[in-house]
Amino acid sequence: MPTPTQVPHEFETSYLGSDNYPLNHVSARSYGRASLSEQRRRLIDRGRTLFVRNEKAKIPIRDITGAGKVNKDNVLNDDHLKELLGDLTIASPGPQGLNQPSASRVLAFQKDVKCRFVFLVAENALAPLEARPKMLMRLLTFYQVMPQFLDFLYVYGSPHGEDKNLRFSGFRTEKVLINPVPGTCIPDMGRSGRRFQLCYNLKTVGLKFEQPGQEVDKIWKIRQAAIHHQFDIGSGVQTWIIGDPHAAVKGRVQELFHESREHSAKFGTVEQSLLSSLEVHLALARWATSEWRWNVQSLEEIIDNLTLKIVYIQKSDLDTLDSESLGNVQEWEDKTNETIMVMGSNSDILTLLRKFYKELVEDQNFPSSELTACKQAVNDFAFQLDEIIYDTQMQISRAKVLVKIVADRKAILIQHLQTQAALVASKLTASMYDQADRSAMEAIAMRIVTVVTLVYLPATFSSTFFSTDVVKYEDGVKFSKVAFERFLQVTIPLMVITFLLAGGWFWWEWQKRSRSSMATRNANPSVFSLHELVSAKGLL
Repeated sequence: MPTPTQVPHEFETSYLGSDNYPLNHVSARSYGRASLSEQRRRLIDRGRTLFVRNEKAKIPIRDITGAGKVNKDNVLNDDHLKELLGDLTIASPGPQGLNQPSASRVLAFQKDVKCRFVFLVAENALAPLEARPKMLMRLLTFYQVMPQFLDFLYVYGSPHGEDKNLRFSGFRTEKVLINPVPGTCIPDMGRSGRRFQLCYNLKTVGLKFEQPGQEVDKIWKIRQAAIHHQFDIGSGVQTWIIGDPHAAVKGRVQELFHESREHSAKFGTVEQSLLSSLEVHLALARWATSEWRWNVQSLEEIIDNLTLKIVYIQKSDLDTLDSESLGNVQEWEDKTNETIMVMGSNSDILTLLRKFYKELVEDQNFPSSELTACKQAVNDFAFQLDEIIYDTQMQISRAKVLVKIVADRKAILIQHLQTQAALVASKLTASMYDQADRSAMEAIAMRIVTVVTLVYLPATFSSTFFSTDVVKYEDGVKFSKVAFERFLQVTIPLMVITFLLAGGWFWWEWQKRSRSSMATRNANPSVFSLHELVSAKGLL
């Protein structure tokens, strides 16, 4: 049972109002009321999907004591969490010794362990955190976590069923080396108030499943961890709160601080504690960058499978290509660009992490008693981090070359598709030419029929007229010169009139068509000028 702890009034008030996090933060004034109100509104809104509802909550805790012993626990509910924190509420005696409880309360807490890891696990990157809102707000209040950490947790529990926060990346810091904020200096709990906080996220990639024999034989999934770390430079106490899908980071920490080993040499002094915290940062950096090499190699193989046969395709096989091939190539170009973006964000965050620690030990307010040893530890840390950053940059360069290769091959594919379209168009043109040729022959035949009809129509009319009872011949006469002359006198003028009428009608239609064609040409001068230019070149 924890002994009563003297806590500042500011911390007591903040802790008792943990349900209002982050409005209850002891540094609420410095953060700004409007900013905290917006954070509070967003937390309530996202809380519907960010936390489990019907499932059981479970927050794995791993503590390392000053003696180097590792203790593990799974917090299942808020009461269990209060017990872990040593939260006891003790009523103060009433005024003048009366047995009437006072309105004030004295809180008792366990003294902070040297190192505590809190894992906010989730079934996968899109699943909700296995915690309750009340539990998270109590934890964040107890450790007075900077409100910006909430932004990093919102990547989990996607309400859309897809990872829309993959492009989110950030690095936030808060440093107080002198003049601690009232409410953060609690000697009975091992808190000096002189501390720094970090919030950042790192993204890794993992093999989701394999399908041997397929063009796309490996499917990868990008996952991200949200990390909060705070370190008390007065006592060497450190705390980690990590959003951890698939409990992958939890496994890395277990390898680093296994319960079968003794770790007292890592937490005996502030310098040793700082060194152990840097080891955790390095473990997280290696976790985030270890698989990208194989992911980029897999992208190279998949893109080769999709595009090499397109690049070297024979002209006779062009008809096997379709727009789906272009869509597949574009999809993997997008995935490669996404990979570059994620690796670039990791590189930027690790660079900022290195810069923060380098500037930390150069700060004039950093404890001088630990300065030399801490500088050496940070220099070693920066050297190892530089190697990781360099490896990441190499993979980024490799992926950028791959994007250029994909773009070039996509251009070739587009050319092939255009050639395919041109071949189809040429076949269509040939078939249309054949059809036009047949139509021309039919038109010639029709003109012949028309001319013959025009020639014989008056004669036919006259013959029909003269065969009626209107014109009678003498009996027995087989040929009459007078009748023939009368036939010609009627037929020839009719033929002339028929041809004149047909010619006049044709001329009228020709003029009407010419006016319509001229209006069309005037309305589209660029099109017809280009056509005339091409025709002129053809004649030359």
